[in-house]
Amino acid sequence: MQEKNTEKSINNELFGTRLRKSRTQKGLSQISLALKLGYKRSGSISNIEKGKSPPDINALIKIAEILDADLHYLIIGKPSPGEQRLEIDYLLLVGRLAEYVSKSLYDTLGWRNKIVYELTAAEKKLSEGQDVGALIENLKIQLKQTDSALVLLAKDQPWVQGVIRVLVPTKGNEKPSVDLGKTKL
Repeated sequence: MQEKNTEKSINNELFGTRLRKSRTQKGLSQISLALKLGYKRSGSISNIEKGKSPPDINALIKIAEILDADLHYLIIGKPSPGEQRLEIDYLLLVGRLAEYVSKSLYDTLGWRNKIVYELTAAEKKLSEGQDVGALIENLKIQLKQTDSALVLLAKDQPWVQGVIRVLVPTKGNEKPSVDLGKTKL
């Protein structure tokens, strides 16, 4: 829910609410913030947070620095316009990165499926007496490298791990071969 401040001056109650939220998120007590601001008691912060007394401009600036808070947010209730642009750029970057990871994941899973298919065919030829031992060893190495690539793609990416769990086939009751650390697929 967006707060609305249509007045030209600071709405002391809304400022106090945002100050309390920022202070508690930073893990500071009223007394510790008061001391950092040079006040002798926590009552000063309490009065500001209750909207009873507004801080002066120097205190406003110092509060924003101590809490590492956006002064525009504390006063108006919205991030600074420049900060909003950064958020949009960040979201666009995350979207492009997700697209790249999705394509890499798709390509790697396709390559893995091809290797598994060729390995299955080579194992059948071996059972028929054909000399394909070197081919099988090569395919197993490729499969291991592909699984390592999947582990890298899935690192700290639960959605990628979920895709791999669904798309990496297993035989019967075997455990899947791609190991994502503590979680086996």
